[in-house]
Amino acid sequence: MRRSQLALGVTLAVLALSAGAQGAARKPSIVQLVDAPVATYGGGISGYTATRAAPGTKLNVTAAHVQAYTTYLSQKQSSVIATVNPASVTYRYSTLLNGFAANLTDAELAKLVASPAVRSVTVDEPVPMDTSRTPAFLGLNAPPQGVWTRTDANGRVIKGEGVIIGHLDGGVWPENPSFSDKVDALGKPIASHLPGTVVYDPLPPGRWAGVCQAGEGFNASHCN
Repeated sequence: MRRSQLALGVTLAVLALSAGAQGAARKPSIVQLVDAPVATYGGGISGYTATRAAPGTKLNVTAAHVQAYTTYLSQKQSSVIATVNPASVTYRYSTLLNGFAANLTDAELAKLVASPAVRSVTVDEPVPMDTSRTPAFLGLNAPPQGVWTRTDANGRVIKGEGVIIGHLDGGVWPENPSFSDKVDALGKPIASHLPGTVVYDPLPPGRWAGVCQAGEGFNASHCN
């Protein structure tokens, strides 16, 4: 009877550990491997010529030697991926970065960090935004030193006219006043489809090579 109880206890403990391992929290991560990606590989591995494009030329990803090195990277990636749960891998990279993206447990992260084939492991952690009103947060519109309180030769308040700014998307939508070029009678930013005063110049022709995302009450013509 005592042996049966002991065996049952061990079985339950093993099942609990197994369930715990399967239910362990997984973290989205980027795993970079030690071999150079296609875009920067300059040679040095036996049987594989350099794939890095010569200055002034473009990388030809369809070239035979580039495809051969890409296959080599894929094989090396598969060897590393086999040490964790392959089903957790969401993307694989080889052109600009040699590695893969995966949802990993802490144990898997530790295993990869210790692997000589891995250069780095970066966990994707959510970071809350500090503000949705960047000018005030940075003191740009605070007199007398704020750069947005200065004027040009025509007396216009300088707010970076003619400068294209990369906007870090924190999840806001296109029709948010953050993207607008209009203010109300009190100078408060308002959505671009509402009546108001336009305060920014149009995009300089030929200088913008990006894509304007459309949204509710917001189309490509509203980009500024």
